[in-house]
Amino acid sequence: SPRRPAARPHVDTGALTLLLLCAALAVLSFAWARSPLFLFIYPALAMLAFHARAAWVFTAIFFVSILASALTAHGLGPIARLSPDGHLMREDMLQPYLFSLLLVVLPINNAVGEKRRYTSRLLLLKANLEYAATHDALTATMNRQMFETVLGTLIARHDSGIVLFIDIDDFKSINDGLGHQAGDEFLKAFGARMRELVGGLHGSVGRFGGDEFAAIVPGAFSPAERDHLCASISDALRAPYRFAGITRSVTASIGAAMIDPGSAGADDLMRKADIALYMTKASGRNGYTLFGMPPAANAVPPPSMIMLQ
Repeated sequence: SPRRPAARPHVDTGALTLLLLCAALAVLSFAWARSPLFLFIYPALAMLAFHARAAWVFTAIFFVSILASALTAHGLGPIARLSPDGHLMREDMLQPYLFSLLLVVLPINNAVGEKRRYTSRLLLLKANLEYAATHDALTATMNRQMFETVLGTLIARHDSGIVLFIDIDDFKSINDGLGHQAGDEFLKAFGARMRELVGGLHGSVGRFGGDEFAAIVPGAFSPAERDHLCASISDALRAPYRFAGITRSVTASIGAAMIDPGSAGADDLMRKADIALYMTKASGRNGYTLFGMPPAANAVPPPSMIMLQ
């Protein structure tokens, strides 16, 4: 396969501009010793400390220090004017000047850096809280409230699609026979498979509690396509699961309802899907029912139909 071009390193143009400004001010202030330009180095460095990371600040101080030392050694700048004949005195006066630059920028940069870290922690905490408030902790699928919000948004946009209400057949036997910890491990595996199946169709998955899940698959479906979709999902859910050190196949019952541009609302659609799910269970489970249609058998779909990825 062709190799992707290497990503170009990101350059902070704002910080680079301020760094060059500090260097230019150092040169100009020491070249024109009678001007007070050297005083403007302080606010320039302070601005750099506010808007850039510590590496940029130390780089700017390094360049300013090199330039100031070199120009002072050649008898240029305000420090050389104050001690025109004494090289040692120039060094004694230059050191406090350079040290004063550090005293200006380091506290600012430390405070700004701490504020950035605090802001990052707050944003991370906010994201974690939002995720916890909208997702099921065990299966990492949406919780019921978030799922119904997504479904309501789809209906409000007058989009088409299909909503599935899914119940794991005989889940109680896993809990009773293998223990609740194994049951939780299976629910994780089941949720992961649902996310994989529906996520590839740009859909959403939610857990309504216990062994009940729901899914939304957006799009316009012909009668053959909707049957194929439900049959393919039902067939994929029967494939063996690996959990708690064992491999086991489990079936699921599915109730489906079509999402049309004129759908009444999320509650009405979920009610229809629940009725369809009840009909699937009443007819022997391990299958699917579309609301308003008789329960369907899980026949293998013909090759002409598009298979789920």
